[in-house]
Amino acid sequence: MKKVKSALLVAALVIAITLQLLGLTIKTVSAQEPPHVYVEPSNIVFYSHEINIGQRFNVTIMLANATDEVEGVQIYMTFDPTVINATRWFVPSTDPEYIFYGRTTSTLPSPPNDVGYAQINSTNARIQVAINLFPTYPSQDYGNGTGKICLIEFEVKQLPSEGNTLTTYINIDHSDTYLIIAGDFIGDDPGEVQKTSALYTLIWSAPPVTPNIWLEASPSTYEAIKPGRPFNIDIIIQNVSESDGLIGVQFEVKYDSTYLEAAEIYPGDFLNNSLWAPYGTIQSYYIDNFIGGRAVYGEFILPNETGEWNPPFPSGNGKVATITFIPLLNETVSLNITIEPLFGEFFLSKDGEYLPYYPAKECQYQYTATYIPEPTISVEPNIYISSTVGETFEVNITLNNLDERWELDYAEFKLGFDEALLEMLNVTEGSFLSQFGDTTFAYEEGTDFVKVNITLAHETEAPNGSGVLATLRFNVTSRPPATCELQLYDTHLRYSEVNEFSHNLENGYYTMHERITHEITVDTSKFYIITVSNGSISPVKLDLEHQLLKFNITGLEGEIGFVNITIPNNLLWADGNWLVIVGGEEVDAIVTAVNSTHTMLYFNVPFSTKTVYIVGTGVIPEFSSLTLILIFLLSASLSATAIRFRLKRKRF
Repeated sequence: MKKVKSALLVAALVIAITLQLLGLTIKTVSAQEPPHVYVEPSNIVFYSHEINIGQRFNVTIMLANATDEVEGVQIYMTFDPTVINATRWFVPSTDPEYIFYGRTTSTLPSPPNDVGYAQINSTNARIQVAINLFPTYPSQDYGNGTGKICLIEFEVKQLPSEGNTLTTYINIDHSDTYLIIAGDFIGDDPGEVQKTSALYTLIWSAPPVTPNIWLEASPSTYEAIKPGRPFNIDIIIQNVSESDGLIGVQFEVKYDSTYLEAAEIYPGDFLNNSLWAPYGTIQSYYIDNFIGGRAVYGEFILPNETGEWNPPFPSGNGKVATITFIPLLNETVSLNITIEPLFGEFFLSKDGEYLPYYPAKECQYQYTATYIPEPTISVEPNIYISSTVGETFEVNITLNNLDERWELDYAEFKLGFDEALLEMLNVTEGSFLSQFGDTTFAYEEGTDFVKVNITLAHETEAPNGSGVLATLRFNVTSRPPATCELQLYDTHLRYSEVNEFSHNLENGYYTMHERITHEITVDTSKFYIITVSNGSISPVKLDLEHQLLKFNITGLEGEIGFVNITIPNNLLWADGNWLVIVGGEEVDAIVTAVNSTHTMLYFNVPFSTKTVYIVGTGVIPEFSSLTLILIFLLSASLSATAIRFRLKRKRF
């Protein structure tokens, strides 16, 4: 067992042993990873202009790499008392990183005031402190092998003379700095415990030059009312003294480009004053709205012909620059518009030196969002059904439910269509936006689209409500199948001509339901059958012998179409049920008596090209129903299973 050299720690241990009659157990600690006691921070540096005699600072004594069987620790520390002196010590009992956190201990000497100070000689003093478990293990758990041991407070005793430095080691590398681990005293022999001291350094430094000058944003707070409404921030220079010899200013203004966009920079008139800038100034500035958002500005008073600046030099306060911002989003936000030095400096003097400065004063931008309903761009009517090739029709592109708070001044859209079905004839401006001021209307025709844009200027009031933006006129160029979407895309609604706001879209739909009047002549009598379909129907023919109507219908493969056919009752009729056969398959038909003279049949058709038979029970000149059935059953063109009467048909 190692010899105990400290009366402090021996006394603490005797108390614990006497009260608990607990013997110490000798254990071996691995030499591969010795425990480490060290001072943190290890390098303490101050400058004389930052610190005063009597000012205090703390160091922390730390432990690492020990086993979790720590019972006690003693710190023996030396230093130069003419440079610094220990004043107090602390046990961080409430800190979870304390090695004895949650346990009771005995301490010598009792913190926080007595640190066991002793003067060794005129330039060397020591302190000695000790902590151990009380009661000891196993009455309570061992301490932790890693964490804080204690804190030592020091006081600055001396400042260095000009150009000099004061140093002293805060030295714990002594044999009386050691640990008790599971009853074994570790550290009084070399290599058992790694002990790392700290170096205190106080460097002479000249007091900094007191600045006079600064930049500030005006106003210091800006509360926006609406998005898209530009506002200005002035950059003001303050408290310039002629003795500063100021000849140049440089800075960058930073902002969040998600919410704000810098639109323009205007030079101010402070530097460019003929009194101190008889040759004027040179200005340089630019805006970057993409990476975070910043506006950079620099201005320089031009020297005389010999490259010199002569009094008087700028003095007082004034405007250096003005920056115009545009709010972008209708979202509640509070952010800072900051002024920062460019390359670490703001102000240049006539001597080519940079002037000290106070921190710039920023502007706080605020906006409280209010709910504004989103308008809708629509195609009206939303469905248009044509009936004949060569037919012309119009659709309106409307803007609906526009709130005046959007302050709309620009609208743009593209309308796409199928050029194989429709031909664009012309485009005209609607009356909606022009009622609020002067407009510029333009459009561009493509093969399958038309692009329209309208700019509103000289508003009498903010646009609001609903109305027509443009009217588009089309010509029908194709028979069925003829269906396409009238699709709105690349739509833009803006305020200040550049700032988008969200909106909804409602597309339109074009289709053709071809209406054909088919003339059938029987002897000298003429009969008229009307078909309406979204497919293409060949001329309807009457088969007198089989008492049926026959035609072909064509549509887009895989789609379902319809046929609506109106038949004169005195041409073809059914006493019981109508029989409708499409492509060799019987289909259900809805039969309606249009009036006393005509009957209408409606049925669906699976598209490609199909032959349709509509079979009645009587035809002009009239054949008997029995004759019709016998003849039809003998027809090789129809399957026997497809030709049957349905008993549940409604009779007319």
